Amino acid sequence: MLSRTADCLFWIARYVERAETMARLVDTARRMGQIPVAEGGHRDEWSSVLSAAGCAPAFFERFDKATRSKVSHFLLLDRENPSSVVSCLEYARANARSVRGAVTKEMWETLNESWIESRVLSETLLDNGQLQPFLDWVKQRGALFRGAADATMLHDDGFDFLRLGGYIERIDSTARLLDVTTPQVDGAFVPDDADLYEWIAVLRGGGVYLAYHTTYRAEYDPRRIADFLLLNRACPRSILFCSNQINEHLGHLSRIYGARGRCQHRALQILTSYVDTSIDLIMARGLHGFISGAIAANNDLAMLIAETYHFAPAPLDLSIEAAEGAAAVEEAKAADDALKEDAAKDGEVAGRDLPSLSQSQSQQSGSGAFVAV
Repeated sequence: MLSRTADCLFWIARYVERAETMARLVDTARRMGQIPVAEGGHRDEWSSVLSAAGCAPAFFERFDKATRSKVSHFLLLDRENPSSVVSCLEYARANARSVRGAVTKEMWETLNESWIESRVLSETLLDNGQLQPFLDWVKQRGALFRGAADATMLHDDGFDFLRLGGYIERIDSTARLLDVTTPQVDGAFVPDDADLYEWIAVLRGGGVYLAYHTTYRAEYDPRRIADFLLLNRACPRSILFCSNQINEHLGHLSRIYGARGRCQHRALQILTSYVDTSIDLIMARGLHGFISGAIAANNDLAMLIAETYHFAPAPLDLSIEAAEGAAAVEEAKAADDALKEDAAKDGEVAGRDLPSLSQSQSQQSGSGAFVAV
């Protein structure tokens, strides 16, 4: 398979999963916003959701305050936001169109129909009581695409690259979803009723409320919920489950191509670290620190996959805190050039993170993988 084709398949799945992530983050914030507080009124989690999505710097460059309507529009319908739902659907379709022969008819029709429907969405959608139906539609389109791929695509190396992109993005999604609640659970923590309702909202937003209830019945506890989303071996959105699936697909690729690369070794190392830890140890050291480490390790693995299979170079990733406008972007470009020079001297590809949720995909249009045609 051409590396460009593998690259596009990898990013098709990432964009579809990312669109669903944005919908789940907004859904979680909406549910948390319905929780009353002791002082009166309701909780405001919209700023936290922006930070978890990695979109806070870009949002506050244009808006002064994070309100429900502004944040919902920014994460769902804003075409200037490269991580919004409509932008991700457009990027996924563009990638699929550029490698049309590598996707099946059913996969293409799902992406194309989603893109067409998203183009006619108006800003009044969120003001007419249609927010929840739209969020459900986004999640359903993601499930439909994955089902079409599983049922109609050859389960060969192309399928492995597609699934790798999806699971890489899902780890990032689960980590960011949990990060909305992490300020309250570092170290020793005794939740009050409102805190517990927030964690239940995370389960519902993640689409695993029923799965959790089946596992633990009515025992809703922040530690159990965190354990379920991080270390449960059967939950399809848990970080451990996704990490295991990544290892399986990378193992299949190594058997197809007859060689193991750095990405296979790194994936196994990451999986082992999750298997060897426990929720008590994670909480004792700080949940936010664990989540930040998981996101960093996930970005590192994605970079190694791109390096091993010769994907188009991705720009240097910026941390959420450092992504401050054009000046930071220019610094990133300069740093990326320096890395390339070092790689040429050393005879190997220097490490670069794949873009974060907040990174503008317009920077990648020159790579050939994201050019709309």
